[in-house]
Amino acid sequence: MLKLLVPLFSAAIALTWFSSGIASGDSNGEETPSIYVSMHPHFLTNLADGKKFVQIKAQAMVSNEATQTALRLHMPAVRHELLMLLGDMQAADLKGVKQKQQFMDNAVAVMREVLTKRQGEAIDVKGMFITSMVIQ
Repeated sequence: MLKLLVPLFSAAIALTWFSSGIASGDSNGEETPSIYVSMHPHFLTNLADGKKFVQIKAQAMVSNEATQTALRLHMPAVRHELLMLLGDMQAADLKGVKQKQQFMDNAVAVMREVLTKRQGEAIDVKGMFITSMVIQ
């Protein structure tokens, strides 16, 4: 029973953290609208050990329509870099909640880097959400 409560409690804290604006740096309490961009088709790649693969369905969260447009325009470059990131990982790197959060943080950094390089200006990708993950 305790094993079930710990992940639920962690998820509740994370949800509270994101909804309070702490994660996006909003110290004045104003929330910026979120736009979700489907990262379709799903990510499917071999992992670094060569024996397993991962399939991920994900959504990117951006703060404005300009970022949404930039993300859609440069989605092939973003997907390429995210597939390279995933292909360099082991199955153990994606097993636990902390590992998945680390991957999502790295993925957001990669998206920001690619879009900033392609657009020539800072781009605000707020987050990434995994809606499905299978490792075999």
